[in-house]
Amino acid sequence: MPDRSRSWRCTWERALIRRSIFERVDAFDETVSHAEDWDWFMRVRERGLTVVVHPEVMLLYRRHGDNMSNNEPETRAALVRMIHRSIERRRAQGGDLAPLPDLPFLEQYLRGRRRYGAAPSRHEDDRGQSISAVIPVYNCERYLGMAIRSALTQTEPPGEILVVDDGSTDGSAAVARGFGAPVHCLSQPHAGLSAALNRGIERAHGTFLAFLDADDLWMEAKLARQLDALAADPALDAVFGHVEQFVSPELDPAVGPALSDGMRLAPAIWRGRS
Repeated sequence: MPDRSRSWRCTWERALIRRSIFERVDAFDETVSHAEDWDWFMRVRERGLTVVVHPEVMLLYRRHGDNMSNNEPETRAALVRMIHRSIERRRAQGGDLAPLPDLPFLEQYLRGRRRYGAAPSRHEDDRGQSISAVIPVYNCERYLGMAIRSALTQTEPPGEILVVDDGSTDGSAAVARGFGAPVHCLSQPHAGLSAALNRGIERAHGTFLAFLDADDLWMEAKLARQLDALAADPALDAVFGHVEQFVSPELDPAVGPALSDGMRLAPAIWRGRS
């Protein structure tokens, strides 16, 4: 088994989201070219949507030579830009500039609901609703098949898997088309990650949306666990989980430690400090 350690980032691919969330928060900003997930997540938090963290690991994050996060200075600069954008939005709306509250863990949230007389009842209708998985890809044929298989082998499999090929020049589209239904390949000229995500959202039919990078892997019970949480309380808008990283096994062992960067065990909580 690969050496793993949990990462700290609250990314969209560790979440299961009610599709209706996009009626209250705009989709991914196509003018943002780095940290798109943070920009969207900050807007979710600003709107006060109900988001919790599941205690289980949901995602295996592959570390390899082409990760965007390998460019640490740019990643940090992008996060600072997203925080500044959040502050400016809140200031323009006359909102409170105090730090956003921590995300609660699932059990903490449910206990609080019961304590204040809003005891959630299991919403069985949610169990019968479909999930759409969206996998954006750009020149990632090496890992894409493994990502798709991790979606197909879920204990609660998605009703459809939409692979959005963002103008790849390698064989990514052919890999996706080779699976057949329920995997569907949508091709577009290269327009960036946000545009690919938005194309998937537009074409998705599911009540719930889940996203996955083409080089990462879902834990096999990810969707089932998160759907159970959403079914436990219809007031929940999204359920995030934890992530573990692993160094891609084809790398030279001497390179692996540098890429793993010593990420420590840490919960997926966005503290929203502004």
